[in-house]
Amino acid sequence: MMPEWLPEFCATDGEWADVLAALYVVFRRDIADNAPRIDGSPVWWERKIADGYEETFWHLKTRDDTAGGDRFFDPRRAERLTWCGPILRHCSDPAIKRWRYREKTGQITLYLWLEAEDYVIVLRERTVRNIGRVYFLITAYHVNGDQTRKKLQRRYEKKEP
Repeated sequence: MMPEWLPEFCATDGEWADVLAALYVVFRRDIADNAPRIDGSPVWWERKIADGYEETFWHLKTRDDTAGGDRFFDPRRAERLTWCGPILRHCSDPAIKRWRYREKTGQITLYLWLEAEDYVIVLRERTVRNIGRVYFLITAYHVNGDQTRKKLQRRYEKKEP
């Protein structure tokens, strides 16, 4: 069951320039201009500009092309962009499976998985001098396939305390 605070999808069909502009309005409104916090810690994102937009914005609406190494538009990911900010703000809701996972590199990743709707947000946890803990928004995506669900479940089972 979808939580009542979860908004409708973004439209992803139409002229590319219009779709891109509408998605960017959502990104600015929900993330950039109204930065979320998790347990009092700020959520930051990659502000480096690539092709006219922040890199994190690209990661929230595109995915890797495993064959060519580029990124390409992913309508299922993009249409859920309206979910990213609200999930960050409601990450303590029981509908969200939330856990910290230690990567092989030693870094801590925070996962926010709206499992019933197959949507996950991935953040990297860091400690910044004079600020404390911050979360870097890495990506968010629609979970499409049992393989990805199983991988997330395995990480959940090996979560950090």
